[in-house]
Amino acid sequence: SNEVNFDSCDASIVGGCNNEIFAYAKQSAIVGGYNNFVGYFSCQSGILAGRFNTVMDGSCYSVILGGLDNCICYASSCSSILGGCGNIMRYSYNTQIVGGSWDRSCYSCANVIAGGGGNRTFYSKRSGIFTGHCNHICGYDGYIPGYGTGNYSIQTSTILGGSCNRICDITHASSIQGGCRNCIHNYGYGQCVWSSVINGGYQNKIYDDTYSSVINGGCFNYIRCSGYSVINGGYSNCICSGTWTSVINGGCGNSMREYTCYSVIEGGTCNYMYSTCRSAIIAGRGHYIGYNGYNTIAGGGYNCICCSSYNSIIGGCDNRICENSCYGSIIGGCGNLLYCVSYSSILGGCDNSVRNYSELSTVIGGYNNSIYKGSCCSSIIGGRCNQLYCFSCDSSIIGGFNNRLCCSSNSAIIGGQNMTLTGKSNTVLFCCIGTNYDGSNYFGVQTCNVNAGGVNFCIRNGIIVGIS
Repeated sequence: SNEVNFDSCDASIVGGCNNEIFAYAKQSAIVGGYNNFVGYFSCQSGILAGRFNTVMDGSCYSVILGGLDNCICYASSCSSILGGCGNIMRYSYNTQIVGGSWDRSCYSCANVIAGGGGNRTFYSKRSGIFTGHCNHICGYDGYIPGYGTGNYSIQTSTILGGSCNRICDITHASSIQGGCRNCIHNYGYGQCVWSSVINGGYQNKIYDDTYSSVINGGCFNYIRCSGYSVINGGYSNCICSGTWTSVINGGCGNSMREYTCYSVIEGGTCNYMYSTCRSAIIAGRGHYIGYNGYNTIAGGGYNCICCSSYNSIIGGCDNRICENSCYGSIIGGCGNLLYCVSYSSILGGCDNSVRNYSELSTVIGGYNNSIYKGSCCSSIIGGRCNQLYCFSCDSSIIGGFNNRLCCSSNSAIIGGQNMTLTGKSNTVLFCCIGTNYDGSNYFGVQTCNVNAGGVNFCIRNGIIVGIS
């Protein structure tokens, strides 16, 4: 039997069984179904069909269109549940639940939950969850910095499918599209996430004062306190701490921090950018670019550019460019160093260095060769443990072992071992083997001084052997 209680003016039950309209539910109706109820003060509301559905507690202008055990209660006005099972709406206005099971909408305004199961919206406005399982949009009500009191902390945000995804705290105009256990939220007081998106993946996060940023797939990636940045897939990549307009494309354990901008990491593992701009790391492992900008590291492992600009390291391992070095390059090799120089380069080899204002200088190959102390426009080609230093400009060491060229401009040492040229410009020092004027053989060191005061001469083992 159906029953309409007293003082429910113009209320009616059209059909069904054990349906009831309680007192003061004026102009409400139940069309059919079984054990459906319209409760106290729920005016102009209705239930069309289904079983054990309830509209109650001052929920005016609301409707349930079938389904099982659905409930609109506690002043949830102008709202509707369209089928489904076990769905509940509390203290919500102009909100809809469309199908699904065990979905909840509480303290919400103009929200939608469409299908799925176990989805939740709390303290949110103009937001929605569309299918999926156990997805939550959960804000809070109260004082929000910049907005005052009585505001919904989440607005115009959506979750599209997936499982166990979360949009929490203060978030506006953001969305999660699929995936599992992804989260957009913030921990900091007075901070907000704006216009950001997570597209699929697993346990990706965007949080704490981030705006207009995107994570596309991957897992355990996160963007924090950043803007206009993107992570495209990969594993455990990070953009954070004021970084903006930057991109990480795949890879594992890559990170950008501390106001890095307009930069990119393309794949690789454990690469790191810190407070730099317009720089790039392309593949490789364990690379670091920090401070200043316009730098590139491509391939190799554990290469570093720090406090320098307009430099590049291509391949190799443990190579470094640092301390205000500009327009320099290291190509391949291991343990090579450019330190406080400009327009200089090292091509291959191991533990070679150009440093201390030795501009426009080059080391090509070899081991433990060094150009330093203001020796500009100079070069070392091959060999081992050779040193060219102390303002020896426009000079060269070619091959050999443990040779020294000091305070000598426009000079060269060619080959040999333990050879030293100090304070002699326009001089070439090299090993020689030949025949003396008397027909005897010689082996020693020969010094050729070119155009010294208008006279050219050669010294062999300390003896002048030719003048012209």
